[in-house]
Amino acid sequence: MPEVLRFDDLSLGNMARIQRICRRLTQKDMAGKAGVSHNEVDSFENNQPLPLTLKLKLLRVYDLIVETSNSSSSLVSIPVTHNS
Repeated sequence: MPEVLRFDDLSLGNMARIQRICRRLTQKDMAGKAGVSHNEVDSFENNQPLPLTLKLKLLRVYDLIVETSNSSSSLVSIPVTHNS
């Protein structure tokens, strides 16, 4: 049976993991794209503390942050259906 995430489990790390799996990529793939270590990707997906610059780099690679023309950034919201 596949892992089921409850709505309240959708932390930033879980959203990142979902994005990665939907793109059929491994943590090693994401590490290569971001130029970071596999351990740092694993820590990010498990909501472990990381330096802000590293988190921003990973958010960009996971497509969870969007750069706007005025040099500001915003998080992307992911639509989620909730089954009772």
